[in-house]
Amino acid sequence: MPEDVQEKCIRYKRWQDRQACILVRELLNKLLIEFTGQDKEYLDLMQVDIHGKPFLPNGPFFNLSHTDGAVIVAVADVAVGIDIEAMKSVNLDDFNRFFTQKEQDQIKKAENGLHEFYKTWTAKEAIMKCDGRGLQIPLKQIITQDKSGFLNDQFYPLHTQLIAENFIYSVTSTKQFEPQMLHFK
Repeated sequence: MPEDVQEKCIRYKRWQDRQACILVRELLNKLLIEFTGQDKEYLDLMQVDIHGKPFLPNGPFFNLSHTDGAVIVAVADVAVGIDIEAMKSVNLDDFNRFFTQKEQDQIKKAENGLHEFYKTWTAKEAIMKCDGRGLQIPLKQIITQDKSGFLNDQFYPLHTQLIAENFIYSVTSTKQFEPQMLHFK
């Protein structure tokens, strides 16, 4: 594993997060090999853009996320963003500053407000990561509705899925897509 990736993984305080950091990068390399059909060590080819987002100079595009022992990776031929969260109890009012009034109302009206909260949260994070500027984008500027989102005038189709009982992820791209799940053991 490249030295800069090792250094990033070591910075995590919890050993579980350090392990997830390593695992998600190994999974990423396997998915890139599967996607391209070329057996390379892609981690050695990665560069970082001005916003700190890793990329491959000649593609493909990728994004990754990990939380509480779960890891997820997206690989595509266009910009892609993905976020996974463990659904834990939260005080929804503490997050109002990140959501539009319409999103807040939708969360409060939902049959399962916690699920709706995480659906909206992971969607916003996925869009933010797909855009590439990361936390420079105020989350309130990202508008989500049903299976789509918008940042400025850019449309982002969204796919959100519950995994098991307590994990949810959202993935987006800059064009319509149908997610395909590959699992490695």
